[in-house]
Amino acid sequence: SVVYIGDSLTYTWTEPGQYVIDLNFVSEFGCMDSISYNVDVILCEDTYIYVPNSFTPNGDGLNDYFIVKGLNINNFNMMVYDRWGELLFQTENILIGWDGTYKTNKCQQDIYIYVIRYNDSENKTYQEIGHINLLR
Repeated sequence: SVVYIGDSLTYTWTEPGQYVIDLNFVSEFGCMDSISYNVDVILCEDTYIYVPNSFTPNGDGLNDYFIVKGLNINNFNMMVYDRWGELLFQTENILIGWDGTYKTNKCQQDIYIYVIRYNDSENKTYQEIGHINLLR
């Protein structure tokens, strides 16, 4: 099934294998372009989560978001706090990361606390608490 999220889309495969993804684009002016990707799909029952320890939200397109990666993650919830316990960011979508702002203002270079809660494929609940370094 194809799912559109904003300007992006996702697809879930139910069988492992090699697949080709063809993306065709048409601009509002009728200009067309396309691109193809080869994808190796490996199905995995294990739950895995990766939480980086630093990010650099400077607009260069590299590491601009504090974003968590994972496999077989359900009921995801991430909260980011400053050192005084004020909630700066919260998401229930693992695909959405923190851009280092609070109420549209850039947060200063500092260490921030995160709390991540999620369930695995067997509905067991986990909690990760740690810190993220915001580097400017």
